[in-house]
Amino acid sequence: MARVQVMVSLVDGANAKSVAAQLAASGLAVEQVATDLGFVTGTCEAEAFDQLGRVSGVAHVERATGFELPNPDSPIQ
Repeated sequence: MARVQVMVSLVDGANAKSVAAQLAASGLAVEQVATDLGFVTGTCEAEAFDQLGRVSGVAHVERATGFELPNPDSPIQ
């Protein structure tokens, strides 16, 4: 099973800790709860991704994207 990194945006006024607990019950391995900023990050199985958006208090779920900078000594910058 493939795990995906996700970022979950919460609706205004949602209790972040409560929503994070519900997300965990829906399959999210919670890594960070940013209460003041209104988001939760973590990983889940790809099959559980759609379930996360159905949790009460969730505004939006997206797959996190990453990037890697080239080595400073590489010839192309």
